[in-house]
Amino acid sequence: MKLSKEVRIAIVSIITIVAFILGANFLKGRNFFKPEKTLYAYYDNANNLIASSAVFFKGMKIGRVEKLEFVGTRDPQVRATIIINERLDIPRNSIARIATADLLGTKIVELILSSETEFLKSGDALIGEVEVDMITEITTQLMPMKDKIESLATSLDTLVTAMNTVFNEQAQRQIQSSIRDLSVSLNNAKNLTSSANKLLDDQRENVDKILKNFTKISEDLNKVEFSNTVASLQSTLVQTEELIKKLNSGEGTAGQLLNDQKLYDELTNSAANLSKLLEDLQANPRRYVHFSLFGRRSN
Repeated sequence: MKLSKEVRIAIVSIITIVAFILGANFLKGRNFFKPEKTLYAYYDNANNLIASSAVFFKGMKIGRVEKLEFVGTRDPQVRATIIINERLDIPRNSIARIATADLLGTKIVELILSSETEFLKSGDALIGEVEVDMITEITTQLMPMKDKIESLATSLDTLVTAMNTVFNEQAQRQIQSSIRDLSVSLNNAKNLTSSANKLLDDQRENVDKILKNFTKISEDLNKVEFSNTVASLQSTLVQTEELIKKLNSGEGTAGQLLNDQKLYDELTNSAANLSKLLEDLQANPRRYVHFSLFGRRSN
């Protein structure tokens, strides 16, 4: 049977259109030869997710984001229509997390399965989450440091201003003068140290002699029998103590003299009479001594 030209053109056109549709859907991630399951996920913020973004599970692409739209009126949420084109049983309360795939910021949906035993059917909803991306996390970590850095910068600016005010030309001249004076003092100390070292070198022989003399004196002191000297001194102290005890107790003549008041008074009177007698003897010697070369003269 021979087909007419018009029929052949129509068949080719239909095949071309079907191939174009299949190719376009393949580029979008659709596969008419695999079963598809439509699920929904709700987000407060889509975080730059776009339609046709890939859906991954354990590193494998299992679907795509079909559509993004707002739902609700007062505080609308973003509803993502997710097409799963793999034979995968997805438990209830599983999570569809928006994540960053690369450093360029490409967004994907990462499927995290729960431990539920009941599975989702087409038209059910997943739990929508948004992963904190690296830039947001770094920004969150750096924000407290930003305030501290600004405060530190303000303090440094104040310090620099204060230093510029304090270290004016006059203050700088005074500091330079102080540094020069310090340098002169250090030079004087250096010269004094050099002089002292020279003096010590000149007197080293005398110093050595003095040290030798001290050494000899120390050796001589070591040779002295201090133990015998201390023993003799101790014996003398004991004897002195016994003598004082005897005097206090009235033993012996000395003790009686010290302790007998009557004897003391008599001795005192005798000494006084003897003293008077000697005075009278000196004043009137003839009264007590009578001698003559020619004999005694009669009165």
